[in-house]
Amino acid sequence: MEFKELYQKYIAGSCTDEEKAFVEEEIKRAQAVSDEIFKDRRAVEFTPVTDEEVLKAKNQFVTKNLVKTVAISLAIGIALIAVVTAAVFGLAVHGARKNMRYSGTEAEAMVAEYIVDYVGTNMGRQISGEDINISYIYEDERDLQMRFPLSRCYYIFEYEVRASGFEFEVEFNPKTGECIITDIDRD
Repeated sequence: MEFKELYQKYIAGSCTDEEKAFVEEEIKRAQAVSDEIFKDRRAVEFTPVTDEEVLKAKNQFVTKNLVKTVAISLAIGIALIAVVTAAVFGLAVHGARKNMRYSGTEAEAMVAEYIVDYVGTNMGRQISGEDINISYIYEDERDLQMRFPLSRCYYIFEYEVRASGFEFEVEFNPKTGECIITDIDRD
């Protein structure tokens, strides 16, 4: 007879003493094998902790994750600001270049002509244009003038011009060709 049938008889209480002893012996052997297989799993010991230690660990975990989240958010925010700023200034510079009707060489010639006219007419001198001596014209800087929409942006060129004993600071608008003297100093 197989163990399965004997076990059914054992449960029903209808087995002989010999069969009962055999089934109990098989159960003991199965228990010993099970104990051997699972003995390492039972060896795990848990260290008891207090509620205070659990709360401290939880707070450390939350703080660490909060710091990571804030750092990542700041990095993303800075990256977005950089991208938007680059895009805005890129479009503004593109618009300003597109709106330039006069090149740097043309602007310089127009500034020189403007200074000759100004000195000849506004400085109380009766000097012809040929007698006015322009010793140098220097482009000092270009200022980007922001307008919205960005396609309307333009530059203002700033020049220093030395002519007939005076130093002039002149702004030139390459979009309109307009010259404006912003400062005059005696040499």
